Amino acid sequence: MSKEVTQLPEDGLQEMAVDLTEDDQCFDYNTYKAGRYTKITTLKSTFQTDSEYNEVCSEFEKTSGLVNCRLDYLGNDDAVGRFSA
Repeated sequence: MSKEVTQLPEDGLQEMAVDLTEDDQCFDYNTYKAGRYTKITTLKSTFQTDSEYNEVCSEFEKTSGLVNCRLDYLGNDDAVGRFSA
């Protein structure tokens, strides 16, 4: 899988999620509280909404090496609620 992130308009990312779901494709995703997708990772690529915030985060992940890390949590969502904004 490529480590490069493709920037898409927010509506384009929402449409991509619908298409992937309809095609029964496997994908991982991040959403914000309103339930809209902010990042989608397929088996081949990663896509996220094009915003200045995401650009700054992506650059930080690259320079810090965090782009090579992944945090997984299996458990009750309420247990990590204190970390949410």
